[in-house]
Amino acid sequence: MVNMLDLVESYLLECQARQLSPRTIETYNKLLRPLFLWLGDNHDVQTIEQLTPQHYKMYLLFKEKE
Repeated sequence: MVNMLDLVESYLLECQARQLSPRTIETYNKLLRPLFLWLGDNHDVQTIEQLTPQHYKMYLLFKEKE
């Protein structure tokens, strides 16, 4: 199983290969990395297979309160 932060790096590399703008890639990085770090730190979610829709909802609620 692949670590989620490794997936972020792989996705960002894919975005570069698709020649997306640097600003778009940076935005994706700023959105995805904190999500996956929060999931790992707060819910012990380490792989994509562990993700559920409930995790996303909890993260959105966390960000609203922040």
